[in-house]
Amino acid sequence: RLELQLNPDPFVGAYPPAGAIVRDVDAINLIDLPTGDGIWLKKELLFANIMVSGATRSGKSTFILRFIEQLAGEEVIVIYFDRKKEARRALRYGRFKGRTRVLPMEDCPIALYEPIPGIDRAKIVAPTTELIAASMGRLYSQRLLHELLDVTLPLIAVHLGVPVSFLHELLRLMPLRGGFRQADLKESMLLALRHLNTHLGKVFNCWRSNFLEKLFSTPGVYIIEVPMLPTDVYVAYVTLVRQWIHMKRLYFRDPNPLSVV
Repeated sequence: RLELQLNPDPFVGAYPPAGAIVRDVDAINLIDLPTGDGIWLKKELLFANIMVSGATRSGKSTFILRFIEQLAGEEVIVIYFDRKKEARRALRYGRFKGRTRVLPMEDCPIALYEPIPGIDRAKIVAPTTELIAASMGRLYSQRLLHELLDVTLPLIAVHLGVPVSFLHELLRLMPLRGGFRQADLKESMLLALRHLNTHLGKVFNCWRSNFLEKLFSTPGVYIIEVPMLPTDVYVAYVTLVRQWIHMKRLYFRDPNPLSVV
């Protein structure tokens, strides 16, 4: 009788011989191979941009949590946006224990256009306005909001931000100088602000918030549990958080401690 022995791993023939992979001193283990070796990633690469893709239930979250766990005991800030509410259970054990904090999204306020400590507010106006317009799919309408901010921001204390509902009301009352085109631009940006206010009013309706400053100052693993949101609103919130640390890196070059979002 003929019996076929099939190896469930189709890539087994492509693995390097046992002992051929030498671990870098400052690296984390991504996966263990059947040969006993591991595939390693330099930690410095985590602080750039990495994309993990795969089909539904292919193990993307498990894969990410694996290397986050290896960072949990170090002087690193890890921020994990959890839409599935699954990380809370996974991070109770092992090296995560005692170093993980779960934060509901509504407890994570952001004041739009609030200056980052040490960075002039004028430097964050353009990228924040572009983000609001772009993530809402209304990039062409941002010019009108820029005009409004040019007049409004000098009248607001330099250490404050602007609540999204207040910004919406200012734009609504802004007189139009042009014809139908400017009316279209105004309506488009009003729709973007109204959309943000509807879904994230509890987050964006504050004049001042030191939440991001505190978040990026203490090492640990932070899980921000995100409710079911439209994709454009979710992208806007996550990108605003990432923009904060990007601006710090851009203007201060050597942030400490290091952060993974």
